[in-house]
Amino acid sequence: MGQAGCVGRQAEVVDALSVRNNQTGGAEVRFWGPTYSYRALADGNIYNFPDHATYDFNRLDIC
Repeated sequence: MGQAGCVGRQAEVVDALSVRNNQTGGAEVRFWGPTYSYRALADGNIYNFPDHATYDFNRLDIC
């Protein structure tokens, strides 16, 4: 038996990714995969990554 509220439901896929990087010292958050690479700078802005790139991401790096 599944978790409460999940019985009989199809799996849902996250198709959007937004990141706000509030780190100090110029640290970056980087997402990348076989085709696309994006980064969120440590400037407090919200970075919205496109769906096609989100599906491609298979790595995350915080540096």
